[in-house]
This record gives sequence, structure tokens and C-alpha cells, in this order.
Amino acid sequence: QAISKIDDRLRLAPDLDTHTLDAVVQFESAPSTRGSEHLIPILQSIRKHKRVIISHRKFISTDATAYCIDPYLLREYRNRWYVIAWNEDKGQFRTYGLDRIETIELSDESFDQQSNFNADEFFVHSFGISKISEHPRHIRVRCGRLQYEYLASQPVHSSQELIQIDEDLFELKLHVFLTFELVQFLMGLGPAVEVIEPAELKGLITTQLEKTLKQYQ
Repeated sequence: QAISKIDDRLRLAPDLDTHTLDAVVQFESAPSTRGSEHLIPILQSIRKHKRVIISHRKFISTDATAYCIDPYLLREYRNRWYVIAWNEDKGQFRTYGLDRIETIELSDESFDQQSNFNADEFFVHSFGISKISEHPRHIRVRCGRLQYEYLASQPVHSSQELIQIDEDLFELKLHVFLTFELVQFLMGLGPAVEVIEPAELKGLITTQLEKTLKQYQ
């Protein structure tokens, strides 16, 4: 996405000088987030297959926890950076937000890459950066024509399918993990959409809506 924005700017540049371009074209930007200083050392450790010791604090915790991790992949999501790493103690891949890393130490110890890791496939069924379900699920969501036009013009996932039910009723189909980000996205659309299946996703949204309603009663 960042490369695409640069490409857009370069294609516009020949027709306008830099001052004029900045005056008539505004690219989306965001303030620098914490953790960007960890990008280079983590990238170096990925390239060299070197273990990293981090002190990482969850948002819901007051204390940081030390982890020895084997970093595999850096991923940006909504202007935040994450490292996907193998946690030997947990025996699984974990995702760590760079903005929550308080200290980082590069180790001299090398690691052998997990043979089953494929960077291109790791997030193929992900909607966001987290997971609620272990396996991707078939999602069906009903929407009207206006929301259909938005979804058709800017797909939300590579698995997206849009099916017309009747003149003003459409169905969005996705094949993704149930994630916190998916729940947030659908809730953000409010009454413009209705989740048909799976029941688990409907339950997650219903619970959040009930909690939200109580706050305003």
C-alpha cells in the first residue's frame, strides 16, 4: 500500500510541480507510532535468522513480559507494525505489536526456520492481525444497495464475493478467520448489514452490541 501511494505520487508529479501537487492532492497520513525504532533491528534479525529477546507489554497489562522469539515477518496494519515470530516456549507463532515492545536485545544465537512457514499464506485468511477461530470460516452478510456499492468499489478481503439476491438486497461472502478486527468492521457498518452466518460471529456481535447499549441506558 505504501509503495502504491508512492507510485501514485510519481505518476502525478510530471503534470504538477511539487508545491502545486501538495496544494491540490493530499495523501492519507498518520502520526508516527511508537515502536518504529524497532523495525531495523527486527528486520536485521529476520534476514540473519538471529533470535531476539524482547520485553513486551499487553495493553491490558501493567507489567511487561520477556520473550525469546524467532522473528519471521514484519506486517503493517492500520499504521501499526507487528512482528510474527516463533515462540519456542509456546510452541507456536505469535504476533507482537512493536508499539508494545519496551526493550529489545539482538541475540547471537541463530535459529532454524520452521519448514511449514509461508509468508504469502500466513495471512491469506486473516481479516486484520488477530485470530479468534483456529480455522477460516465461511461468512455470509446481507446488505442493501448502498453498502454493496461501497464493497464492490473497495473489496475488504481477497476472498470477497458479492451476490445479488434481489433488486436491492445483496450478500457478502468471505472465507476468513473470526477476528476482533472483523467484529469491529461489521459493527462499524451498523444496521447497514446483517450477519447471516456463522452463528458464532452473530453471537460475538450481539454480545458487544448489548454491552454497548447498556452504556447508553
